[in-house]
Amino acid sequence: MKIKHTILPVVILFFLTVSPTYALEGVYCIHNEYLALKGEPSYLSDANPKFWQRCSKGEKWKIRPQGRGLYCIQNVYLESKGQASYLSDESPKFWERCSKGEKWIISPQGHGVYCIQNAYLSDQNSNSFLSDANPKLWPKCSKGERWRIK
Repeated sequence: MKIKHTILPVVILFFLTVSPTYALEGVYCIHNEYLALKGEPSYLSDANPKFWQRCSKGEKWKIRPQGRGLYCIQNVYLESKGQASYLSDESPKFWERCSKGEKWIISPQGHGVYCIQNAYLSDQNSNSFLSDANPKLWPKCSKGERWRIK
């Protein structure tokens, strides 16, 4: 009986921390909720830091799990052109590969909404949340840092 009581919390913790992170593997549009409510262009775009009105070819992103809750976010259109395509801590600049400054934490907030935080900048205690004020990153995830990934 003692073994069951020690394993169950570990299994629950695993599903709470690991399984939601791997649910986001694939190609998505990344849409800022706050900008959309204001009637402004709201799709993260290959024309970074400019947002786009709708999700078309330059607004599609590959989200790739890297383990430990980290992701690489790559612009599909820029990749197809052989250009630097990874969303970076040096926004609006894209990076050619996914290394330390191109790893992101994508945290579910409920109802299909997420906060997207740069892991490297977070470790440096710097502003790290992807924001409606793109390319400016924000210190916390509040209304302008909420994203719908669909």
